[in-house]
Amino acid sequence: MFQRCSKVLLNILLGLIFATLAVTAEAGSLRAGAARVDITPTPDEFPFTAEGTRPIAPYVGVHDPVYARALFLDDGSTQVAILVVDVTAIPSPGKFLPAIAQAIGLPESNVFLAASHTHSVPLVNYHVDYPYQVGTTSPQQAHEIDRLRDGAIEAARHAKADLHPARVAFGRGVAWLNVNSSDPQGPSDKSLDVLRVEGTDGTPIALLVDYGVPSGLVSDNYRTEGGVQVSGDLFGAAARMLEAQSPKGPVVLFASSSDGDQRSLISGNLPKVGSVPAGNAGEAQWVILDAVGRNLANATLAVTGAMPQGTTEVKISASAKTVMCPGEHHDFDPKTGKPVFTDRGSVPIPLNLITINDIALAGVGGNVYAEMGKKIKASSPLSQTTLIGGTSGSVGYILPDADFSAASHSLGGDPMKGGCAENGILQGLGEMMHAAKR
Repeated sequence: MFQRCSKVLLNILLGLIFATLAVTAEAGSLRAGAARVDITPTPDEFPFTAEGTRPIAPYVGVHDPVYARALFLDDGSTQVAILVVDVTAIPSPGKFLPAIAQAIGLPESNVFLAASHTHSVPLVNYHVDYPYQVGTTSPQQAHEIDRLRDGAIEAARHAKADLHPARVAFGRGVAWLNVNSSDPQGPSDKSLDVLRVEGTDGTPIALLVDYGVPSGLVSDNYRTEGGVQVSGDLFGAAARMLEAQSPKGPVVLFASSSDGDQRSLISGNLPKVGSVPAGNAGEAQWVILDAVGRNLANATLAVTGAMPQGTTEVKISASAKTVMCPGEHHDFDPKTGKPVFTDRGSVPIPLNLITINDIALAGVGGNVYAEMGKKIKASSPLSQTTLIGGTSGSVGYILPDADFSAASHSLGGDPMKGGCAENGILQGLGEMMHAAKR
């Protein structure tokens, strides 16, 4: 009897030891690398005729450079790449994302690719694979897409080749720089989320900063003689200031969170005041851009200054799925002024998730509204969740169900019927997060 009990106890003890080892093996020591590659159009490419969903003056020069930025993370068993490209939306995502994944040897689900949502680039509002766009790609546009893709691949390769022992931390603060685009008193999310990655000696590697506003303060409003200028706009200005804090970094990836119904609180478009007509700040927009960019950079530094040191032992996971919703185009009847709804084919909404311990980067292929973004973060089982919109395969602006009763701001018209996208995104990301938490 004693011998049998001893064997049972031994088996239980061995089971506990192996279980502990199995849990420990899931986590590993973090290594990280980051890189930034200039993707600014060269002088020989101007003038560049910008085409998209609305007429735009040709681009004739560069005010400030634009970049593809990459962060590569490795826990010893899982590798992921996070990229943000200075463009309105990732063009030709059906080719762009697979090319990056193949170049760095990762599954597509492990590559998190997003646009910074600047509107001051030649491919503004241009979706080559957008479900309802009519038209073909010009040789100049095709060349631009190839250059952007090659720049992103180069950034990802450099980041992967420069891995160092690292630690990671997450922090959340606020920035009072956005406002609801249709109602100043309407829903808005002021959360400023920061993922900080640094070497174990404290050397900066990267910051991933996520804030709910399009990087469109200047947009294509200020026209020089003959056209407009390329700019990374708000996120570009803030990123350059933060990257200048240290000779060796960090690489600063600015992502746009739930920005579908948001705009910059201050912009170069001057509103009408009583009988004083609306106007444009002209060249003074660049001064405004610098001022707002400084505020965003300082708000980011306030968050990083209050963050914990971070951890070196991490478990990384990556997943992706697609939510399918019935398509519908919303428009106005010019005679009656009433909304008109036309059925269209199904619309695929890409979802992505990268987790680093209890940190979750939830990606949606579209520009969701602030209230929807808040719901995603509040319902997450992971304690430190941020939402990144405009990921690869973006379908444009995604309205909450309550806003589908009338036509509103969207790329090419609201692409979906109500009653699908909001619940589908919440459920899809929720399932992915719960699976990652297990």
